[in-house]
Amino acid sequence: MLLACVAAAALACAASPAKRAARAGDYAALRSALADDLGRGRLNRGRAREIAEAVGTREILASRPPSLLAPIEDAQSCAYHLSDALETRARSDDDGGALAMLVLMDGQAGDWRSPDSRTLIRDHGGSPRPLLRAVAARAAIGTRFGTERRRFFVDPDEKVRLAALRAAMQVADPADRTMLLETARVDPNPLAQSLAIRALGGIGGADTVLALRDRWATADEGLREIIVDAGGARPASGEGGLREILAVAEKEHGAPAIEAGLVLLRGKPAEREKAAGLRAVLLAVGEGLERDRAFAISMAPLDYAQLKDAIVRACAAGPESVRIAACARLSEAAASRAQAISSLQAIAQAGSKQALFALARAGDRSALPKLLPEAASSDKRTRILVAAALIDLGEIGRAAQLLADSDAHVRMTTSCAILLSTRQ
Repeated sequence: MLLACVAAAALACAASPAKRAARAGDYAALRSALADDLGRGRLNRGRAREIAEAVGTREILASRPPSLLAPIEDAQSCAYHLSDALETRARSDDDGGALAMLVLMDGQAGDWRSPDSRTLIRDHGGSPRPLLRAVAARAAIGTRFGTERRRFFVDPDEKVRLAALRAAMQVADPADRTMLLETARVDPNPLAQSLAIRALGGIGGADTVLALRDRWATADEGLREIIVDAGGARPASGEGGLREILAVAEKEHGAPAIEAGLVLLRGKPAEREKAAGLRAVLLAVGEGLERDRAFAISMAPLDYAQLKDAIVRACAAGPESVRIAACARLSEAAASRAQAISSLQAIAQAGSKQALFALARAGDRSALPKLLPEAASSDKRTRILVAAALIDLGEIGRAAQLLADSDAHVRMTTSCAILLSTRQ
């Protein structure tokens, strides 16, 4: 026992000041220690990763319901790397524990194994606490739990419905079809409608494709994109889904038509599908709303010469946001990289932060001097983008300074970004 205590004390002493401050949640001390480590050249990738893990762990374990559970949700993107902390939090008998279990179930993180589905459904399916019912709903995977899963589709709480719909996406149970179609039609939550349509795409069948065509008539633009994706899923595409997507590419406009064009260009399309897909994407690259043009440019396959030529033209002239999207896309190809980077540098020099971040994503270090002051921006979204940009430039130590940010969302997002960039 004495030896164990001595070993634990030695381990605590061996931890760096930054790591100790991170574990304690003392962000003022962490800020000072991180700056000192950076100045002394000690903040390498390994140490930055250790501190990021300590910060993420602290945020997860310190989160308390009802209003301070956001760090657990923020851990979704890096659940594998923070699975130990999530497992510990999942053992807590509160909403934070239930939410941590949901994150683990969604990510199947690390070596964690979900308790038996039947046990979770039995113990939590009738709970008055929505997050516990959501755990039961997420566990309802498999045709043998179809009755329970479908009951959760109409739960009064949206968290429960969303969890059940995610379970349905994994199952592709034809018995879910009728209720999924009803969810896609009447659920008040747009995300629930989207998940239901994705689940239907996995089920497929001619009847499903026709029902989704009916839903198209009253769907908004975002939902229409999801319907296109669902029609392109393998179970649906051979049952009329491809026919519907072709019609969208040939007759519609905006984001749904772009999505349809991109779906048609996947793999080795037949001539008619390829021609329709190229027309839809080319049209979107050259004209329309700026956001639609940027979307088409960012997703267009560069191995089609017509598309690459159109993107070259968009990089050279047009609205700034479209030019940045086009030049950033061209920077991905060796033959066009130098000119694209030069164009982005000129736009950034004129004061565009968007171009600055695009240069960082492209790995161009000329962005660094102008990026550094933005780490002190009063806008937390800008600080998050700066952390990501610094990581893109290989400046992990500088990005790690934002692990001591005053905002928990910035700290957690930066923690996940560092953990994902230094994955072992």
